[in-house]
Amino acid sequence: AAEQGNGVALNNLGDKYEAGLGGLPKSREKALECYLKAADKGRWVAMRNVALYYRNGWGGAPKSIEKAIEWYTKAAEKGDLRAQNSLGYILQNGEDGWPKSDEKAVQWYLKAAEGGLAIAQRNVGISYLNGQGGLPRSDIQAIDWFRKGAAQGDDSALYHLGFMYEKGRGVPQSLERAKEWYEKASEKGHTKAQERFQDLNKNVSDKSKQTLKDTERCVELQRKAEQGDAQAQFELGILYIRGEGGLQKSDSKALEWYMKAAEKGHDSAQYRVGNMLEKGRGVKKSDTEAVKWYKKAAAQGQMSALTNLGVMYEHGLGGLSKSKVDAFRCFMDAANKGCTVSQRNVAIYYKNGWGGVATSIEKAIEWYTKAADQNDAEAQYDLGVLFEKNKSMEKAIEWYTKAAELGYVDAQYKLGEWFEERKAFENARKWYEKAAAQGVAEAKKKLTRLKT
Repeated sequence: AAEQGNGVALNNLGDKYEAGLGGLPKSREKALECYLKAADKGRWVAMRNVALYYRNGWGGAPKSIEKAIEWYTKAAEKGDLRAQNSLGYILQNGEDGWPKSDEKAVQWYLKAAEGGLAIAQRNVGISYLNGQGGLPRSDIQAIDWFRKGAAQGDDSALYHLGFMYEKGRGVPQSLERAKEWYEKASEKGHTKAQERFQDLNKNVSDKSKQTLKDTERCVELQRKAEQGDAQAQFELGILYIRGEGGLQKSDSKALEWYMKAAEKGHDSAQYRVGNMLEKGRGVKKSDTEAVKWYKKAAAQGQMSALTNLGVMYEHGLGGLSKSKVDAFRCFMDAANKGCTVSQRNVAIYYKNGWGGVATSIEKAIEWYTKAADQNDAEAQYDLGVLFEKNKSMEKAIEWYTKAAELGYVDAQYKLGEWFEERKAFENARKWYEKAAAQGVAEAKKKLTRLKT
């Protein structure tokens, strides 16, 4: 068939010469002759092979990136997916001095990826991940393309899925899922995946060692707690709340040990007892009893107890008379001790003129700022709202951004809207994606609309 000029047969004959199969001598020169004849017959696989020979200077062909691109383009235009991907690679990397073009590279990657080529699907994913070639930076789009490549077993797509899960990009962070994908990529020989899989397993091993230390510490705490040490009793309560140190998680056991420490005057234990009574954790809910313990802890200056006592006064709970004056007093005491929640509450009182204080935006900003400077994301967002209402958008965006970077979802969505209104669509997508990843349905709708 090859002697009769059949393109398929000629290409197959070239493959046999290249590998030295079928009793033929191994000869790239003969292989190139066959590939050129097959290419002239319109065989696009042969065109790609000719391109590869010029790209590497094989079979007596002069090394020429220009000729390689010429032949890759002929094959690509006939629908050869591998040729399309190879063109993308050359253009993206500026191989052998050829002018770089991310835009043209991504165009070829997309053609091959949409045709179902796994390596191209991974390349499109990376382009979305980095916002290259005119594509918007989009973790969600990147994940979609990595999944397509991974479904076909592409090692780098599998690795990148592991990376996305490890970092929580476009998906909820999950080290277990990251390990699963890294392991799959490792089995295919991906070196970086092997390293990350080993590192994550090492972290698990380190955690096991830490668990042993925690168990040993727990035994020591139990010994001291049973001897009446209030601090040990308090810490033992914390371990029961968290289910750490080899202990089974138990609200009732935690309360038991908190109570022992609280009765000895341990202020943080008194606060914890009050909080568990207020929420009904490990005991029947009782606002009246909660207030009793909050007052004991607050009398010692325990700032969380002061804050919660302020809330009880504000709403008239636990037998207290409803009083914003008393609430403000509690909030101010806690705020002066550095409690960010109370600093935020003091700001709200000044903003609204509650609790007998004169309305003062200046004072509100002062107290919001104290909390915001301690990375209280809600205070940062509230500052943004305040500055926006007062027509100071530059300051508003500064605070919205700080809150958004700390993961405050309302700020993320607000920034998405702000950038969308100004047609800064890449930035809008970035913040909508973060909000969408936290479950904001409206952000998902906005992303869909921006893609159309």
